[in-house]
Amino acid sequence: MNNVTVLYADNGELEISGDRAELGELAGVLSRGYGELQGEAVDDLKPYDRSLGLVRVVVREREGVSLEVLEDEETLLIAGTREGLAILGKNVKGLSVSGGQGEHLHIEYFPGHFYLTEDSLPVVVTLVD
Repeated sequence: MNNVTVLYADNGELEISGDRAELGELAGVLSRGYGELQGEAVDDLKPYDRSLGLVRVVVREREGVSLEVLEDEETLLIAGTREGLAILGKNVKGLSVSGGQGEHLHIEYFPGHFYLTEDSLPVVVTLVD
C-alpha cells in the first residue's frame, strides 16, 4: 500500500501530495467510493500545522463531495456521492498520469461548483515525483 502525505493548517487549508503511484492509488479509492490510505508523517510541515495519518473515503447520499478533518485531528474524510467522488478521482488520476513534477491541482468550492459542497475544505493535490 502506498502512503500519501496529508498536511493540514489550522486555517482549514489542506495539501495532499504523493508520487504517481500514491496519487494513482488515491484516485482508485475515490473512484471506488470507499477505502482508506495511510498518511505519511513528515518533518517539515511549513506552512501547515500538522500531518494527518489517515485518508478515509466513503459514499453518502447527500449531494456533493466534502473534505473535512475529523475531530480526532488525524483523519481526512472525503465523503460524497459516487458520481462526485468519481469526478474527483478522475481529476487526481489525470494529475498522476500526465502531470509534471511539482504540478498541482487546486480543488476549492465556489458558488455553483458542480460537485463540491459549500462546507468542503480547500485542498491542493501535488505530484512529487
